[in-house]
Amino acid sequence: MNHETSDASPRLIATVAAVLVVGFVLSLAASVWVESDLMSRPGAPRTVARQAAFPPGPAEAPEVVQVRRRLEAAAAERLRQYGWVDRPAGVARIPLQRAMDLVVHGVNPVPGDIPPGQQVPK
Repeated sequence: MNHETSDASPRLIATVAAVLVVGFVLSLAASVWVESDLMSRPGAPRTVARQAAFPPGPAEAPEVVQVRRRLEAAAAERLRQYGWVDRPAGVARIPLQRAMDLVVHGVNPVPGDIPPGQQVPK
């Protein structure tokens, strides 16, 4: 075989591979030993993962659910209505669907950008 023996020593490669395998096996054995030691203690959970799991939270109070639903309904309604944000500055709120339609048509007006009386494309 025509290969360069000076670049990589097969003995060095085999030694490094053996050290990695032995290290992996020792790490695995150590983790099994630690887990078995933890599980042998009185009051230990069935698995170590259960200790790290978050306990289930308390159920939401019915009043909180009602308030959240009212707030979400009010926010959704504002997304469907026209209104003034700052009338003296000419800043208005438009329905979300209308705003998306305008963006699709390339209209992106800023306050004061459209002269009074000019129509925005439909």
